[in-house]
Amino acid sequence: VPSELLVLPDGIDPSDRVELALEHALRDGHKIAAPRGGSMPGDVMLRRLLRQRGDEPPTGSYAETRALQLLRSWGVVPWRQVPVRRNGRIVNVADFMLPFASRRRPEVFSPTDGVLLEVDSRQFHAEEFDHDSRRNSNYDGLSYHWVAITANQIERQVQVVRRSIDGAFRRAGRPSPV
Repeated sequence: VPSELLVLPDGIDPSDRVELALEHALRDGHKIAAPRGGSMPGDVMLRRLLRQRGDEPPTGSYAETRALQLLRSWGVVPWRQVPVRRNGRIVNVADFMLPFASRRRPEVFSPTDGVLLEVDSRQFHAEEFDHDSRRNSNYDGLSYHWVAITANQIERQVQVVRRSIDGAFRRAGRPSPV
């Protein structure tokens, strides 16, 4: 872990910054192994992050990693990159599912497992507006409870994110995890 990642003056916790770099590397297909025996702060941090993430798929973007970090700060551990199926065929991969109860990731997901969470950003979704609309219609048509939040909300409007998640869980008739 480059030492300069640990001291950037941007307000992001050093551990979160290393996780952002780790998820980016995993998205790019790199295999990351825990450093053996290293006692430098970055080595310890990387080992902890790899242990914490387990074998979950990498997040799909910087904004998704920041959403994951926010959710975790509230004690919520979502499932990542959740395949949504219609008649056995995958019609979309949701960014996250916030589980209603079980912490064990199922093989096949259903609307009774939790609330889907999509993270949208102008950078990645400006040209995907029609896709996002179809995605949301699919979720409704398959009886999923879902919520979409934006990268800007994650960084600057945390209470909007919290209220959006609360509302989705309320509509599902479940207690909110946040």
